[in-house]
Amino acid sequence: MAVYTKVTPAEASAFLQNFDLGAFQTLEPIREGVENTNYFVTAGNLRYVLTLFEKRVRAEDLSYYLELKTALAAKNFPCPRPLADRAGKTAHMLNEKPAALVSFLNGKGAASPSAAQCFSAGQALARMHLLSADFSGRRENGLSYAGCAEIYRKIAPRLSELGAEKTAFTETALQEFQSLAALSLPRGHIHADYFPDNVLFDGDQLTGVIDFYFACDDYYMYDLAIAFSAWCFDGAGEYHASRGEAMLRGYAEIRMPGEAEIAAFAALSRASAIRFFLTRAHDWLFHNDENFVTPKNPEEYYRVYQQWLNPNFQPWRGALAA
Repeated sequence: MAVYTKVTPAEASAFLQNFDLGAFQTLEPIREGVENTNYFVTAGNLRYVLTLFEKRVRAEDLSYYLELKTALAAKNFPCPRPLADRAGKTAHMLNEKPAALVSFLNGKGAASPSAAQCFSAGQALARMHLLSADFSGRRENGLSYAGCAEIYRKIAPRLSELGAEKTAFTETALQEFQSLAALSLPRGHIHADYFPDNVLFDGDQLTGVIDFYFACDDYYMYDLAIAFSAWCFDGAGEYHASRGEAMLRGYAEIRMPGEAEIAAFAALSRASAIRFFLTRAHDWLFHNDENFVTPKNPEEYYRVYQQWLNPNFQPWRGALAA
């Protein structure tokens, strides 16, 4: 979440007149995150989240994201519910940007997740995979190999600014990523951005899963690999076994992966690491100081990738033995 497009209180009030939510009261920018413009909006004494979609979110994908969340919310999955206006539409335009208004969920992201929070997060991710299995919408992963290769071509002339070794590392990682398309693994709707700041807690009680704006069709284990690297390594790229084993146990309690999925987990984790290294490198190298957002250091995911090169690094072994 971030602020790229400014919305005034008058503009927000006019936007809300299309809904049956009561009178507009307050507008507050949300400055965390990196992808979209977000505001807290209060109307009729209730709080909502207003999102304007920027950068990598395409307008034509918006209906997929909103319909997926609507389908999950209807099955009592704890995600924001898109709000329809009087015409029944959940996708809108505001200040020349695609926009949506969704319900507000209580709770906070886990800045330093506990093992209990990782266990609950693993459970929730597995539930999302199962509950969305009959959702008929489809969206191709825009940050699969092809999307990541496109980012690499853009940043390649400047990649050495992050270290002389980064070009060779990236090219090798992308070659492996490309080969993963041939895997035959269970797949379906994935969150694809399941970071600790996108899962809300009240203490250790999970209260919500937010920010579905990278959701797409891909391998379930790729989604778990993204989550595992985000939750179970610290900012220096060091692994925390208690977190990692808890997350894998939580996921397996709801949806037990097959042997082929577990065997592919290391390669899929390296693919997730190069994806986030590249997107962070892009934002780091092409940062605009005028936006209310701080780019995240790509070095963390370079270090995570190195961990997955160690053949003795087998987190599933510890998780399933526990």
